[in-house]
This record gives sequence, C-alpha cells and structure tokens, in this order.
Amino acid sequence: EDEGLYVSDTALNFYGTAGANGAPGSIAANQYIQIIFSRTASGQVSGYVNGVQQFSANDTNNDAVVENAGQKLRLLIDDVITGSAENSAGKVARITLFDVPFNQTEVDNFPPLGDIIFFDGFDLELIED
Repeated sequence: EDEGLYVSDTALNFYGTAGANGAPGSIAANQYIQIIFSRTASGQVSGYVNGVQQFSANDTNNDAVVENAGQKLRLLIDDVITGSAENSAGKVARITLFDVPFNQTEVDNFPPLGDIIFFDGFDLELIED
C-alpha cells in the first residue's frame, strides 16, 4: 500500500486516487511552500500549492479518511515498501489540521506563509527524541 499525499518529482500527488496528480514543476527546491489538502464529506479531495489548485479528484477508497480508533495519521513517514526511496529532503515549518474542507475561495483567503494565525484547527508540535 502506497496511498497518501506526497511531493514527488516537483509535484504534489495523492497516490492511490485517480486524477490526483499535480503539475510537475509546481514545487521548487529549497523554497518554503504552503500545501493545503482538503477532503469533503462526499469524498472530493483537492490539493493546493501556494493557493493554486493542483488537483481535484474523488477519494473512492477513503484513503484520506481516519475513521477508526485503530487507524493512525502518519506524517513525514514514507512507506516501508520502497525502502524509503520516495523521501524528499526538506523541512516543515507548520502543520495544522482542520475538521472542515476548504474551497478555492477559502484557500485564496488563507494566511500567507510567515503569518501564524490559529483557526478552529489545531497545530502539531514536532518533537525530536
């Protein structure tokens, strides 16, 4: 199983979902970017890079859903099938999770990089061992 949201070959992709492939070249090396990934209750997933929609597709397999207590949301961990061959170098400045989907208008009004604004979501603090 390799489903998930990846940055691969300079594009944002939600592997495992047909049509969820961003445009190559939309992500430049050594630059901070803002990625927004959203899913509606009906299963429509959308990915944005710096406010520009990269894809919109139907998540028919519910790969973007954490619905059971036994499931885990994994962040910054590559799958083990490829022996971590899909890792991309980089840093994460902020991860925020929301329990509502975003449409293009809301993405357009999202705060730019550098602004730290808290909404009805919650932030994850990355702790190194």
